Amino acid sequence: MPNTVRLYDQNDDKILHEDVGSTKQGILIEPIPRETQLQWRKTFSEEQPENLKPTLLAALEGTGTAAFNEFARRLRENPSVMRAWNRYVQKLITDHVSEWAATNHVPEDCWSAGKQLSFAGRGTEGSASKVQNIGQRAELYNLFDSLPLEDLLQLRVPLGWVLKVIRDKG
Repeated sequence: MPNTVRLYDQNDDKILHEDVGSTKQGILIEPIPRETQLQWRKTFSEEQPENLKPTLLAALEGTGTAAFNEFARRLRENPSVMRAWNRYVQKLITDHVSEWAATNHVPEDCWSAGKQLSFAGRGTEGSASKVQNIGQRAELYNLFDSLPLEDLLQLRVPLGWVLKVIRDKG
């Protein structure tokens, strides 16, 4: 979001979305640069079979969000490649978060799957925020698989939950 920064408040173990210039204290969470995200897609595309590689690389030639949208559209045309991309990018994001946490002295138990987190406003009971039905969980994962990364990055989901999902799939 323009004119907004994300901060990690270690005292409350929350991610805050604050206006630029806010006096709130916390560790800055910088977005992954566009060029880095494009490079991740180019590297992934280069590793694909010759019949897919040119299409994926051509999708990345657009400007603004068009490159991301076109890449996501091409992935949706091939579900197995989309699943491979999702595993690939999840690993990159996990590594990125791990590096950020180490640099900022954020203990692993604050962001890893080992910590039980609940959604704000739902109390402290961890089971209240879990999806109990396997069919619902599968539908949710399918939704996430269909969203472009730039849209996923706008979701407000506890990082511990995301990393648990990544590790469970691994």
